[in-house]
Amino acid sequence: MEYTEQTKDILFNQMLSCMSEGIIAIDKKLEVLFTNRAAARLSGRSEKLAAGKDVNQVFPLVLSHNLLPLIPAYLPQSGRPNYFFDVILRNCYGQSLLIDGCIARIIDEKEELSGYVLLFHDTSEIKRLTAVVNFHENNDPVTRLYNRDSFYVQLQILLDNCKRRTSNNAVLYIEIDDFRRINDISGIDTEDNILKQFATILRANIDRKDIPARLASDDFAVILRDCAREDSVAVAKRVLKTCEDYEFKHNGNILKITLSIGVYPISEDETNAKDTLDKAYRICKVSHEAGGNCVSSG
Repeated sequence: MEYTEQTKDILFNQMLSCMSEGIIAIDKKLEVLFTNRAAARLSGRSEKLAAGKDVNQVFPLVLSHNLLPLIPAYLPQSGRPNYFFDVILRNCYGQSLLIDGCIARIIDEKEELSGYVLLFHDTSEIKRLTAVVNFHENNDPVTRLYNRDSFYVQLQILLDNCKRRTSNNAVLYIEIDDFRRINDISGIDTEDNILKQFATILRANIDRKDIPARLASDDFAVILRDCAREDSVAVAKRVLKTCEDYEFKHNGNILKITLSIGVYPISEDETNAKDTLDKAYRICKVSHEAGGNCVSSG
């Protein structure tokens, strides 16, 4: 059975329309020549509506890191396609989708450039689920601070960077004094509520660039970045005083808690995150053995 050129074109267009990836073809003037069903579904704009219009008008694609248009910045200048990732597609339903894909040149029978074709797929849901999984792997479920393993990773990164660039950094090790008493008297629900409130206090009293973590039941730590010794002690005292003055509330009851804090300024020869945290812990124990509600510094 022989196919005419017209029949071949029809079959080819049908195959393109059935693909799960979005496809947009544009000419050299950046006007839309063709869109398949997937592109129409993701954008909310039909082929009939899009045909002949500027691609940036009907398919607003912007780079997520600077919100500049994908086209013409990513149009390939050679025969090799340009790949893009985490590009935002703003559809007509008011949604912003994240897409990955590539742009390739369309060359005619005279081997001259006649336009471009975009091939892309929606990665929004898989990236959202990946972010959720990563968050639960790296963060404490109660306080939503970093967990112990993630804190070690962040601290090791800091130590490795300090080998290349000298900076003042410190670790705070924090224990909530007599925290088991709260659990014994009021139960696990009260304990979780207190921990959430304390995490809020901790975040409010450190810089955004600092890294707080919950290491264990009542143990916390903070990496203070670019923070001199005296400033680190000042931060620790501020956390201590804020916590001491705060009225922790649960089911109409008011609870008061205090802290034992150890401040360990990180030295230039530190190389191991676990050793560094252990030094901060030993300084915290000095505060604990002094009766709590105080700050000790190494």
